[in-house]
Amino acid sequence: MADWTLRSSVPFEALGWLLLVPFAAAVVVVARLVVGLDSFGTFAPVIVSLAFVATGVVAGVVMFALLVAAGSLLRAVLLRFRLQIVARMGILLVWIAVFMVVLAGLGTRWGGEAPARGHVFPMLILASIVENFSACQAEFGTGEALRLAANTVLLSAFCAWVALAAGLLYAVPVFPELLATALACEWLCGRWTGLRLLEYWRFRAMGLES
Repeated sequence: MADWTLRSSVPFEALGWLLLVPFAAAVVVVARLVVGLDSFGTFAPVIVSLAFVATGVVAGVVMFALLVAAGSLLRAVLLRFRLQIVARMGILLVWIAVFMVVLAGLGTRWGGEAPARGHVFPMLILASIVENFSACQAEFGTGEALRLAANTVLLSAFCAWVALAAGLLYAVPVFPELLATALACEWLCGRWTGLRLLEYWRFRAMGLES
């Protein structure tokens, strides 16, 4: 199937990024339906994992933590002005954009390279998750938002690690039939009717008593 990529008009690297999404989604499906790990939906960990693949897992996690901290700080300030949530989100996006520029400037000053055009998109992905965090914080509280954010980062980092370790970014465009494994995995998980693995751990005391 290697000649399939040669005949395609889509660049090889772009194909790799597009075809990486189903595998990241398969990992998220297993984590949510079989393991029972909550996160900011299904799509958020997938796109964050793509950002981690582009920036590196460690750098991506650090950037995610800094962006969430900055967003939470601004939200605490804006709450005092009793603004509507749509206006707060707009101001939040401005703050995050400025914060990302500052991070990029500091990275360049400390000997790093200026962010290339391809690295801006992962930063925007991470910034978009801050909106999910702020919305969850407003509705369910800071504790629940932090829990879901931690689960999202953990799940995204694992997806990125699997993609990097297995070389999926370059293997899938050459062998697109590998997508069948992701589809089969998602199909089987969709038929799952038992308890999640974390639920076995949660209810272990009841099992011992019975």
